[in-house]
Amino acid sequence: MQLNRLFGVGLLGWLLAAAPAAGAGDELRWQETLHITRLETSAVTREHDAGAHLLALWEMRGLAVFADEVAVMHSTGFTDHDPAGSSYTGYAHYRFADGSTKTARLHGRIVAELEGGGNRQEGAFTMLGGTGRFAAVIGQGRFTAVQYTPALDGGLLHVEVRARLMTNDR
Repeated sequence: MQLNRLFGVGLLGWLLAAAPAAGAGDELRWQETLHITRLETSAVTREHDAGAHLLALWEMRGLAVFADEVAVMHSTGFTDHDPAGSSYTGYAHYRFADGSTKTARLHGRIVAELEGGGNRQEGAFTMLGGTGRFAAVIGQGRFTAVQYTPALDGGLLHVEVRARLMTNDR
C-alpha cells in the first residue's frame, strides 16, 4: 500500500482560509502550497476479509495566496486508506500578517493516482471562525488539489480553493 494515497490534504489541505470576509454572494478564490512536515502511520488488519486499513496522522505547513495578501498555514488531520479508497479529515489554521486568524474543518478524498507517486484530490470545508478581523467569519467552500510527490518524500501539494464566506454579525 502506498503512503502517497494517504493524503489529500489538502488540504489541505488542506486548506482553507479566505481573504477578508466577503458579502453573502461573493465567491472567493485562492491558492495554497503545502508540504507534509510530519507523518505517522499504523496498519489496521481485519481478519474477516483480505483488506486492511492504513491510518495516518499528518501535519502540513505552507502558504495561502490571496489577491492582496498571504497567510501562513498549519494543517493537521488523519487519512484512512483501504482498498476501496482514501479519505481524510483535518483542520486548517491560517495566520495573517496583522495577527488575525481563521480555522476550517475539511473533508476530502483522493480521486486519482498520478504517475510518480502523486495524486489528485477533492473535498469541502466549513469555516469554524477566527480572531481579529475574522472573528465573525463563517462559510463553506470546495477545493481541488494535486499532490506532486509521495507522502514519504514530503508530499508537496498545490490546492485551488473556491468559497463563499461572510461575517456572522449577531
